[in-house]
Amino acid sequence: MESFQLKMPSCSLKSLIRILKSFVQTIQI
Repeated sequence: MESFQLKMPSCSLKSLIRILKSFVQTIQI
């Protein structure tokens, strides 16, 4: 996970957070 984060730029991190948020919403539903 750490190496993946190192390879990807910071804008990919934002999209990763987006995916995480949508994942949390799915759990809540």
